[in-house]
Amino acid sequence: MEILICRVYKKDDEGKLNVNIRWEVVEVEGRHVTIQDIKSKETRTFDEDTVDKHFRFAYCATCHSRQGTTIRDNITIREWNKDYLVSKEWL
Repeated sequence: MEILICRVYKKDDEGKLNVNIRWEVVEVEGRHVTIQDIKSKETRTFDEDTVDKHFRFAYCATCHSRQGTTIRDNITIREWNKDYLVSKEWL
């Protein structure tokens, strides 16, 4: 299961894509990718170029790009000996 995050607002005839919404890749057929909104279960199909332009893999998000988003889950910091890399203000 690959999770994508919308990174650029997009509006077209089928609706709109808002920034920071999470989508799951459900099918890849040739150059077309079908994704499903994790919350609303809405499904959309895009060509590969649109996916490249408007989405990024969830695991590629940086602290800067995640600022302003709400995190509802617990967070665990696994590398305690690297605390010099991340201040408590970042967390």
